[in-house]
Amino acid sequence: MQDIVKTGEKAPDGRARLMLYLTVGLVQGLLLAVLTRNDRLLILYFAWLMPILMLAILLPQALYYSEAAAPGRRRGIVCAAAIMAVVIGVYQGATFSAGHEFHLAAALALSLLLFIGAPALSVQTDWRAARYPQWVDAALRAFGLLAQGGLILGLAWIAFAAADGLFSLLGMRWVRKTIFSAWFSFPFNCLVFAWLAAQAGLDDSMAQRTLARCMRLCGWLYPMMAGIGILFVASWIGGIEALLRTGRAATILLWFLALLIFFFNLHTRCGLEARPAKWLRWIAAAGWIAALPMLAVALYGLGLRIEQYGLSEERIWGLLAACIIAIFVLGYCAHAAAEFFRPEGAGRTLSRTHLAASLALAVSVLTMFSGIADPRRISVQSQWRQWAQQRTSDWEFKRFLKYKGGVFGEDALRELEARAKDANDPLARQAQALLDSQEEGVDASADLLRAMKVFPGEETAPDGLIEAWASSGAPKACRVPSNRVPSKDEPACLIWKFRPGKDAPESYTLLVRNGGASHNRTAKVWQEVRPGNWDIVASLEPECRDADAREALFAAVIAGSARFAPPERSYDDILAGNVRIMLSPSGDAKRECGRATP
Repeated sequence: MQDIVKTGEKAPDGRARLMLYLTVGLVQGLLLAVLTRNDRLLILYFAWLMPILMLAILLPQALYYSEAAAPGRRRGIVCAAAIMAVVIGVYQGATFSAGHEFHLAAALALSLLLFIGAPALSVQTDWRAARYPQWVDAALRAFGLLAQGGLILGLAWIAFAAADGLFSLLGMRWVRKTIFSAWFSFPFNCLVFAWLAAQAGLDDSMAQRTLARCMRLCGWLYPMMAGIGILFVASWIGGIEALLRTGRAATILLWFLALLIFFFNLHTRCGLEARPAKWLRWIAAAGWIAALPMLAVALYGLGLRIEQYGLSEERIWGLLAACIIAIFVLGYCAHAAAEFFRPEGAGRTLSRTHLAASLALAVSVLTMFSGIADPRRISVQSQWRQWAQQRTSDWEFKRFLKYKGGVFGEDALRELEARAKDANDPLARQAQALLDSQEEGVDASADLLRAMKVFPGEETAPDGLIEAWASSGAPKACRVPSNRVPSKDEPACLIWKFRPGKDAPESYTLLVRNGGASHNRTAKVWQEVRPGNWDIVASLEPECRDADAREALFAAVIAGSARFAPPERSYDDILAGNVRIMLSPSGDAKRECGRATP
C-alpha cells in the first residue's frame, strides 16, 4: 500500500528503512534482556524500571504499525507512543503491589490500543470524517505483520528446539543454555521481527491478498452464529430464570456477542465488501435483533452482580467490555435497518460504529491505566461503601482489601489501623493482625484450598465456596493437597466435584483423611444455593467412622472410579470398590454405612 498521507517528505529507501528497524529492534531486545533474570521475564518491582519495560514494548510497535503514515506524521506517532508508555509506566510502577497483580496487563492493553489507533492516525487527513477503508487496510497490514512475525519466529524456535535435541544427545548442554538465555533469545526475537517488519513495509501485497482471502473463507461463520443466537433467544419463551440462576449469564452472553461481532466483520470485511445478497441481509438483520435482548440480559445480570456485591476490578473491565459491545450491537442494528431502507448510507453507519467504539476503548484504556480512573481504586471505594452499608461481611471486606485491592487496599487497611487508635474500632484492630499474618488462619486456609486440584479435571474450586470453607475452618487438617492416595499415616485432603443425582446441580465436597479426631466425621456436600452463596445440602458417610470406607472413597475419587448406585432416597449412593457410601440430603433420617451387595 502506498503512503496515503502526502506531506512532500521523502520516505526512506529500503536500506535506510532496514537499518532503522534493526536499530530499534536491537535496542528493544537489549532492554528486555536487561530487565530479565533467570531466563524468564521477571519485572523488577521498581517504578523506574516499569517505564523502561513499557517503552521497550510499545515504541517498536508504534513504529511498525504507523507504516502507512508520511515520515513527519510517523515521527509524531512514535514520539506520542513513547511519552504515553513512559507516563503510564511510571504510574503503574509506583502503584504496583508485588505478588497480587499481573504486571504486563497495561502493556498488553496499550499494545491493543496502538494496533487500533496507530493505523487510524496514519491515514487520517480530514478530521471531519474518518478514512475508514484506508484505516481498515492499514490495520489489516499491521495484523499481517503480526501473523507473519509470529509464524516465522515460531518456525525459528522449532528449529532451535530441534538443534537442542540433537546436541543434547552429545551431552553439549551449553547449546540449550545459550539458546534459551535472555541475552540471546530476546535480541534474536526482536531483530528477526524488525527485519520482517522492514520487508513487509516494502512489499505487502501478498499478505494483503492472503488476509482478504482468509476473511472471505471465514465469513460463512456469521450466518451460523446469527442462527444460534436467534434459536437461543427463541428458547426464552418459558422465561430466563434458569439463565440468571447460573450466575454466569453476563459472561457467557458477552463472549457470544463478541464472537458475533468478530464473525460479522469477517463476513463484511468491516463493511468494505459489496452489498450482500438479500437473504444474507435478512439473516444479518435477524441476528442483530436477537442480539438486543441478549445484550439487555447481559447488562442486567452484570448490574445485578454489581448491586449485590459491589464493584471489583474484574467487574469494571466487564462493564467496559459490555459498553463497547453495546456500541457495536446498536450500530449494527442501525446498519441492518439501513440495508433495507437507506442502502446508500449503510456503509457510513458501520464506519461511525467502528470509530465510536475505537474512541471509547482508547479513552477508557488510557484513563484506567494512567490513574485517572484506576479500577483498583474504584473497586476499593465500592467495597468500602458495601461494607459501611453492612452488605458484605467483615471477613470478605478484609480479604478483598488484602488480596484484590493492590496498594489501594493496603492503604485502606492502614486507614482502618489509624481509626482503631483513635476510635477503638475492633474491626481495625483485626485489620492490623491481617496485615501482619503470613501463613496462619483463614487466609492461609483459603490459599491452600485455592492451590488444590479439583477431581476430576484440572480446575480449581469456585472462590465463593473456598471462602465458605475457609471461614468454617474446614481445611485445618489439610497439611498437603494430594493428587495421589496418601499413606495411612499421612494427613491429606482433596476436593471432589460430582452430581449427587440425575438432575442435581454440581456439588463439591472436601474429603479429609487422617486429620485427627476432630475431622474423623461426616463429610459435607456443598452446592451454590444462590449466585455466590454456598451451603450444605447433604452429607457423605453419615455417622460412619469406617477407615476402610474413607480410604476406598479417597482412592476411587483420585482414580476416577467412583460411581453411583441406584438411590434409596432422592440422591444416589456412592460405590467405591466394594464399599457403599450413603449420601443423605440435609433433613433426611440418618443411615449407616455398609458394604455393597455383590
